[in-house]
Amino acid sequence: MPLPELKKLKIEVWILRIICFLLVVLVLVTSSDNFWYRIMNNVEEENQGQGIDKKAPFYKEIEKILKPLKYSGLKRLLRPDVWVSIDFNRRTWTLHGVHRYDQEGHVLLEEGRYGICQELAVHTYEQIQTLFKDQYDIRFIPVAEAGFFPYPYGSHTGICIVQRKLFGDKVYFLDPTYHRYGDIASFNDYCFNGSSARFLTLQTERNTDETQVVNSITPLVIRENYLIGLSVEVVGDQFDKNNFVISILATRKYRYSGRHIYALKMAGGRYYEIEDEGMARLLLQDIEYDQLREKVKKMFERILEAAAGGDSQADVSGT
Repeated sequence: MPLPELKKLKIEVWILRIICFLLVVLVLVTSSDNFWYRIMNNVEEENQGQGIDKKAPFYKEIEKILKPLKYSGLKRLLRPDVWVSIDFNRRTWTLHGVHRYDQEGHVLLEEGRYGICQELAVHTYEQIQTLFKDQYDIRFIPVAEAGFFPYPYGSHTGICIVQRKLFGDKVYFLDPTYHRYGDIASFNDYCFNGSSARFLTLQTERNTDETQVVNSITPLVIRENYLIGLSVEVVGDQFDKNNFVISILATRKYRYSGRHIYALKMAGGRYYEIEDEGMARLLLQDIEYDQLREKVKKMFERILEAAAGGDSQADVSGT
């Protein structure tokens, strides 16, 4: 074979090898369980906008405090000592035993690092108090955050740090949920819609329970730009032993309403099970979803048992 043709053949072989390699990579990516589900459901990668302003006071110390913290109410819900009650008359529902405290009254995080916004805020507040001396004023502040806790329904908690200066105060904001800290002016995706407070009820009253009105959500975890939460809901405008829903909802970032990834529903005395297993297993690990589904089933069963006994308030054990 002439030399020019041999060189041309070698080039063609290398091109074919590269094409084959790219095709193998493409097959591996597109054949994964979640690839096409992500495309069809427009699921984005998780991006919570984390950031520490290196110009903020004690940023290194605060970064170290925040580093191990993780926003999650999933582990506390799955504890066997956490249970639920529903008061059909008052149209409220209560998670019992979700908050725990040590002997000195400090809020305990699950495994020392997992909690939801108020728990993380209280834990962080107690850690940073020794850093900020007399020239600083530290307070809790309720906020709405555009992504997962939007105004006017969003309920989120952060820490406001005011540095007293002769020619004007400097205000910083710290959000342990998103690991964000810096000049409050940079938080243009937040709405500071409430009065600040030196202490939260978690510190002053040390409640172990958490009561909410019907149709509200207790956040569990943020995954893949979705907020996953537990909710007790009405059916239409009815809420009684024959009409209620216990659900796991996934609400996409910047959205107000969520979709059921798992729910048990009693409507007109008839039982329904709702499940979006593809979405559920995309957002949750298999073991997490299996445990969460079993927890919801136990809650639902015990509500029916208590309601059948004539109780308007149905106590639901998590064990």
